[in-house]
Amino acid sequence: MALSRRNLIGLLVADVVIFVLSNVVAKNSSDPGIASNILWVIFLIGFVALIVLSVLALIQSRRGAAAK
Repeated sequence: MALSRRNLIGLLVADVVIFVLSNVVAKNSSDPGIASNILWVIFLIGFVALIVLSVLALIQSRRGAAAK
């Protein structure tokens, strides 16, 4: 799977949108509600995926540069 810069930026934008939505649908800080909690978990999964894919893309780019 080729990790392009466009794919990583798309994942980042989607993750930011999910983060904003989780805050918008929250009732208040002491009781955010189930929708906010679900969106928060999805955001965290996306954030971890973004970090992992960024590290993989960095490793791929370093390997490509070393092979040339």
